[in-house]
Amino acid sequence: FQAEDGIRDDISCLVGSEMCIRDRSGAVLYVGTGGAVAVETIGGDDVIFTNVANGTFIYVECKKVKATGTGASGILAIW
Repeated sequence: FQAEDGIRDDISCLVGSEMCIRDRSGAVLYVGTGGAVAVETIGGDDVIFTNVANGTFIYVECKKVKATGTGASGILAIW
């Protein structure tokens, strides 16, 4: 996945190939190009959302988008 230029510095940080939501308790996600999205929730649960459609919001507070299990792209963290 890729964050848009300029947005990555404000809302997330890349650790290896995972996106961590920093300086926040969590964020909902926007998925530009669909597929599976693997996340860690603010409660510490690992969840994989499968068959996420293009242009979908995931209304679960997430603190990490995991590279393993994520096939979607254009993912933005929003709060």
